[in-house]
Amino acid sequence: MIKVIIFDNGGVFVTTSSSIFLLSFKKFTGASLSELRKAYWYLSKPLDTGKEAEINFYRKFTKKIKFNCSIKELLKIRYSKIKRIPGTGGILRKVIKKYKVAMMNNEYKECMKFLLKKYPYFKYFKKRVTSCEVGFRKPESQIYKIMLKKLGVKPEECLFIDDLKDNTKTARKLGINTITFRNAKQLKDNLKKFGIFV
Repeated sequence: MIKVIIFDNGGVFVTTSSSIFLLSFKKFTGASLSELRKAYWYLSKPLDTGKEAEINFYRKFTKKIKFNCSIKELLKIRYSKIKRIPGTGGILRKVIKKYKVAMMNNEYKECMKFLLKKYPYFKYFKKRVTSCEVGFRKPESQIYKIMLKKLGVKPEECLFIDDLKDNTKTARKLGINTITFRNAKQLKDNLKKFGIFV
């Protein structure tokens, strides 16, 4: 029986996913989108796990990938691309009437501070595990184990919702039920499979 629904944030509630803002970076460099994604993911682990400041990361990133614009401009674009994803807020407000909810997300300190200030839906998540606070990021198994320990539940009592297949794959290996998110309608349909109607 599902006791807790664990939500991801970026790619589920808001568009903080690197796959979104890196598209906008491409016009400032001759690098391919694949090269941008590979460099960003490779370099961003210290950032995501709270060991590096945002500005230091972007210095490394712009050194690795040559950009014909300033770091300030890249950051302005990065934050301007953060928008709400339609429908998931409504789903959250319905499921909290019957289920405990938690959040497990990859995010770095500066962006998390921005999100907490801008979006009120975080108040619903009394239990939250964020990569920059615990030193691990999805899909590393350690962050899932931290979440389970914090919740005090068995893996099979949880349902984890994330937009990335690699992240839901690790959760399934640990015995956690999963839904790979695409949009609000698809999420509603998939929740029904677990007896959750919204």
